[in-house]
Amino acid sequence: MLHFFVTKRGGHTLKFYLNDWVGELRACIAVYFYEDYPWPEASSGTYIFTDLERLSSGQLDLAIDYAKQLRRSGVDLLILNSPEKVLRRLNLLNEMSRIGINRFRAFRLQEIPEDFRFPGFLRI
Repeated sequence: MLHFFVTKRGGHTLKFYLNDWVGELRACIAVYFYEDYPWPEASSGTYIFTDLERLSSGQLDLAIDYAKQLRRSGVDLLILNSPEKVLRRLNLLNEMSRIGINRFRAFRLQEIPEDFRFPGFLRI
């Protein structure tokens, strides 16, 4: 069983995939919305946490706690994109820059350093 966690706002992409590509395997896929906490007790399968960038800090804390509960449950399961381990967008971009994968850096608007040189790109 695949257990997907997604925000209601971002759920449309998963819905399109499930409707257009999965077919009869749909019965093997459960979709949970972060907004519909509490989530079900652990059962066997693979848990996939998506949309972590769209979570509030409170929702992220709940997802982290839930992932920890899953690990402690003793149920045979696998967690992908674990919310307490995965790098979110800003940290991922900066880590990729640090190790030489990206030639650019990323900053929050209020954290732009004095030595910043243009061109600069703004993501809204």
